[in-house]
Amino acid sequence: MDVEVEMVRSTDPPGRDGLLVSAKAVETTFPHTISSRMRRPSICLMVMVLTIFVAVVGKIYLDPEGLITIRGGVYTPEEGTIGKSAGTKVAEAMGQIRNRKGHGNTAERLNNRHKIETSETYPTNIDPEDTAQTWFAANVTLKDGQKYEIIEKLGHDRSAFTEGLTFAKGFLYESTGMNGRSSVRVLDPATGQVMESYPMSPQLFGEGMTFMNDRLVQLTYKAKTGFIYNANYLTEEPETFPFSTTRNEGWGLTYDHRNNELIASDGSNKLHFWDALTLTEVRRISVYRQDGSPATNINELEYWRGRVLANVWFEDVLLVIHPESGVVEKEYDFSSLWPKRERHSMGADVLNGISVSSDPDILFMTGKNWDRMFRVK
Repeated sequence: MDVEVEMVRSTDPPGRDGLLVSAKAVETTFPHTISSRMRRPSICLMVMVLTIFVAVVGKIYLDPEGLITIRGGVYTPEEGTIGKSAGTKVAEAMGQIRNRKGHGNTAERLNNRHKIETSETYPTNIDPEDTAQTWFAANVTLKDGQKYEIIEKLGHDRSAFTEGLTFAKGFLYESTGMNGRSSVRVLDPATGQVMESYPMSPQLFGEGMTFMNDRLVQLTYKAKTGFIYNANYLTEEPETFPFSTTRNEGWGLTYDHRNNELIASDGSNKLHFWDALTLTEVRRISVYRQDGSPATNINELEYWRGRVLANVWFEDVLLVIHPESGVVEKEYDFSSLWPKRERHSMGADVLNGISVSSDPDILFMTGKNWDRMFRVK
């Protein structure tokens, strides 16, 4: 299943170079348009207009999102970019132009982007302390049976071989796999409906994906290449980076914003921790189940409440892993979420796909080729 890296290309969004030329033209020609007979009040007025113009341009350049705050196709953390006005996109492009492809290396560009630490970066609400502490104190094993509540059943595209699921900026982002069928998708979290779909090169097998500071980072199965997408402009050509794991495969991926680390799985019982700026491995840990056996086949990942949640290939379980020790603190039995016998009769595959929602106490969960997605508590 070795593959060659080839991504669908598209045109970059408009930058700010043309606007700067226009600004320089104004600055250069303005003095020559002033008549020697112009009165002093007129000069003062023209200087005032020029000052306001420079201030507005500077505001757009330094803080485009802060300038545009009203609704109606305009950016808000919940709305993302779908339906944005052209003016908003231009303003954002002006703020991002220094980080465009060809200006500095990947690590430098990511370093600049990591300076954004707003509510849109970490898309969940504040987790109530009492709720979190109650969850930490609970002892959950597979013998306990169903220890969750189904809040809502949503739709899901049954053609999607789900490999990664992540909630950010008011949307669900999904990575799907299989050669010739892999894609990056934008889903409506209220319905599960596909809003946008961007196919990958047919030679690629998409794997786990996570949101990291306005970027979607995605793994591939055996290509040993990852992709970094601009979450605001998924049609942009993504940046690439090489990676290696214990098995030299990519399975699951999540982002620990507390330590600024990406956490990857490869189907073994190892978790690999990568520095989010350099995208290089800083450590790896071995994970063991509550019965002491190696936690092999670790698949999709999600970082939640300082722990790593993990799906396990071919098992309807959810592991809660301590990221320092590798100890599995809880094991949730999800065999009744959609029983195997029922889903297999409909051509659905394994449970795979977990994401925190806008409510930190509720998770999205789905599976490969499932026609449904659940919100569970």
